[in-house]
Parts: sequence; C-alpha cells; structure tokens
Amino acid sequence: QQKLFIESSASRKEKYIGDLILCLSNLTMINIKMGDFGAAEIFLNELFRIYEASNNKHDMSLTLYYLNRMNLYCKLGQFEEAVMDAKKSEKLVSEISGLTKIGNANIQLFFKISYSYFGTGYYRKALLWINEILNLAEKGNIRSDLYFSIIIYNLILHYELKNHELLPYLTKSTYRLLMKNNKLF
Repeated sequence: QQKLFIESSASRKEKYIGDLILCLSNLTMINIKMGDFGAAEIFLNELFRIYEASNNKHDMSLTLYYLNRMNLYCKLGQFEEAVMDAKKSEKLVSEISGLTKIGNANIQLFFKISYSYFGTGYYRKALLWINEILNLAEKGNIRSDLYFSIIIYNLILHYELKNHELLPYLTKSTYRLLMKNNKLF
C-alpha cells in the first residue's frame, strides 16, 4: 500500500511537493507509533529521495527526515544510531541556525538530538541542545507546549548531571512558571 501511494504521487510531486513532504512525514510518524517500522523506513527513504532531488538547501524534507529517523531509532531504543544521525544533521542545524525564522519542526529536531544524546548518557551534549532551544524560546520562536516540556526536561537533565546547587532554583522557577500558566499536572 505504501509503495502504491509513493508511486501514484510521483506525477504530482512537483505541484504538491510541500504537501507530499508533510504527508510522508506524518505517515512515518504514524507507522512508528503503530510499530510498523518497515513502512516507516519506506516513507523515510522517500523523504530523503525528495531532498536529494531538491535544489533548496533548506528543504524541510531533510529536517523531517532526520527528525523522523531519530524518532524511529529512539523508539527502538537504538540511541547510538540516533546520535550518529544527530552528528550527520549538524551541518543542517548550522544552516537552520542562520535562518531568521525557525519553525517548530526544526525545534523538534533540536529536541530529538538532545533526547538522543540523553539516551546514550551524554548529558552535557544533551544540555547544549536544550540550551539552544531555550535561547530560541527567549526570542518567542517556540510553541508553548514544547516550551513547557523542554523546561521540565531541562530540570531532569540538570538532575542527571548532578547540578545540586542549581536544582533548587530550577525547581522553584519551573514550578512558578507552570503554576502561572496553569500547566501543573
């Protein structure tokens, strides 16, 4: 079925390329969540083929490819492979960082890179990526639901890093922010 979708879409790719990229990304995410990792790989490969055929260096297909591929590896518990993808995506990330408007997919990519490092125990590297996101948040370039998840994750990272001097401040600050925004669970 997936192959039929990809082949039937081939003639319409140029006209609806943006919609196709988002559709392939969504299908990849759905298949990962459903545990159909083979189908997810098919859609990932198609996302990468679209990127290779593109002339646009900031093509969203590459961002979504890495994001979904790292999602797949993390879901499978293969954090080392996710970290290898994180390292491959660093060139992309440096190009993204130069953009004036950074979309939520890019922020999710930064988060997934951090999560991949967290899964391998590289907490300092994970913290670097979270700090990158928090710096973007100061500019207002982040959805509130992502932001609240990230500040909680930041607290966990500092706990894992045994930053005991900083934890009381971060805990109070996080609590106040969540309380103020009615986001306490």
